Amino acid sequence: MILQFLDDHCRAENVKLNREEKENKDSLSSYDFFYLPIDFRTRCSRGYAFVNFTSESGATRLRRALNGYKWGAVGWKRTCQISYARIQRKEELEKHFKRSNFYCGTEAYLPVIFHPYRNGSCNFKATRLGNLLTIARDTSTQEGETNEIHRKSHTPTKEKPLSRLVGVSLL
Repeated sequence: MILQFLDDHCRAENVKLNREEKENKDSLSSYDFFYLPIDFRTRCSRGYAFVNFTSESGATRLRRALNGYKWGAVGWKRTCQISYARIQRKEELEKHFKRSNFYCGTEAYLPVIFHPYRNGSCNFKATRLGNLLTIARDTSTQEGETNEIHRKSHTPTKEKPLSRLVGVSLL
């Protein structure tokens, strides 16, 4: 849902650009990194996300469109606040999240980078980042033994297509 919103925003903003601006990649609204932190216990968003826009002008257009926006969900009143993230640039984000551990049980909650980028109009490949860790209970115990928790770690599948699922925070 959020990725679809970002794609729609980028597509609409890029349509507004003149021919010369469209040829200049520094003018496009596009992004190459996305992470929506999830509370793994409740499986709900923590109320903020990280998006790396490929240009300052693209990030500025998103900020203009969303900063101060009031979300109108029933029984849920939040205001969107856009701020700059501590870690900037795709390469730095990839380096940081590549070594991060996520106890979430599914690759769907991992940070993702896009090659070459997403803008709502182009083809891309997605690569998930981080180490997916799951905690599984051993149910095959014998009398007198206690259940043990085993940690299972594996690297996520690379370049897996994403389903349609910036810093943006909701106050």
